[in-house]
Amino acid sequence: MQADNTFTFGVIFAPRTGEAVSLKTPCPVKVEEARRYFDNLFFDLAAHNINTAVEFCGYPEHYEIILEAAERYGIRVVLSVKQLAEIIRQPLLKREEAEASLAQAIGKLDTPSLLGYYLIDEPREDIIENQARVDSILKELDPSRVRLSCLDNVDIMERIFSIYQPEILLIDVYPLTRCSPAGDLNRGHGERQDYSFTQYIDKAHSLKPNNPLWVILQAFGHGDIGKFQLWRMPSPSEIRVMTYLAISHGAKGIIYFLYNTLDNMPHEYLRGMRDEEGEATPILSEIGRIGEEIKILSPFLMELKPVESLIDDISEPLDIRSFVDNRGNKVLIVVNKNISETAALRLNIAEDRIGNRIESIVDAYNGDELPFSKHNGTIHIDMALPPARCRCLKFISLNKAIRM
Repeated sequence: MQADNTFTFGVIFAPRTGEAVSLKTPCPVKVEEARRYFDNLFFDLAAHNINTAVEFCGYPEHYEIILEAAERYGIRVVLSVKQLAEIIRQPLLKREEAEASLAQAIGKLDTPSLLGYYLIDEPREDIIENQARVDSILKELDPSRVRLSCLDNVDIMERIFSIYQPEILLIDVYPLTRCSPAGDLNRGHGERQDYSFTQYIDKAHSLKPNNPLWVILQAFGHGDIGKFQLWRMPSPSEIRVMTYLAISHGAKGIIYFLYNTLDNMPHEYLRGMRDEEGEATPILSEIGRIGEEIKILSPFLMELKPVESLIDDISEPLDIRSFVDNRGNKVLIVVNKNISETAALRLNIAEDRIGNRIESIVDAYNGDELPFSKHNGTIHIDMALPPARCRCLKFISLNKAIRM
């Protein structure tokens, strides 16, 4: 289930512990101070056009406070209820005992802002049977809520899917290491070089092509201390390219990891969209701008279905994917993967591949009509696409272009 027809645009936040109230300090343990902390947090998320927040590794006594604050600002929450992971990790999980424990764990969480539950992060193969059982029980106990678990290894997903059938396919893709040149998305996940960023997404989605795909994107980097020093912080342009590439390759939801900086873990120092002092980084501002665009595009993106490519020859640095909307109009999503140079877009499309006589080509974001020409049954489009930018081109087969 997708939960509704809203394009999911979210972040993962992982509250730190501490005694202060503002976003410049760790999350307080005391309930009343935590109430003010989460009010500030969800106010900030709403100000950056975030519609979904995934809580990660927080305190159970804060769950109701989180849901109340989220509801005030119109944000949906996925809770990583602590007991869920504990039950999944049990060596001998009995269904009867699990049902009682799960019913108790979620009993007080039935609020409008609760989108669903985060079962467990990046599960190992040896606990998949337990995860499938917990997923099944939660579906019976609370059928209107989503149940998520992020899968991080495309090579074992097929084996996982023989046991566990997620309704929403959630994957994470972190391509930018400290060795990655600016704008280089040739790694699929971490140091893997057998898939590019888009190949990794395509491979995962091919295993569950009929399920909604949500992608967790890299919005973090390792600090200069700690045992692990693998990932680097993306630039705003890299965030933009990753976002629209994921969308053009089928994502119906984007979630960024990580909102807040985590500087209190034993082996890792993870910088997020807000730094150690709680100050906004440039990528948070860019995510806010992308979120404003997604709000406008959301109904359009949710109805798109992939079709055979309308373009025979796609040259770098462009990524072009073909779709059809609910009215049968063909659509191209075009992304300039180059983060520093404008790309020349020259398209030649046989009109019979689109299916009907084309009267106009419309930008789905702003409704502007694009100039084009026709010659001998071929449509010609020439335009410039700025660095790291995306355009959604809608081919209208009516007498007058429909403005969106």
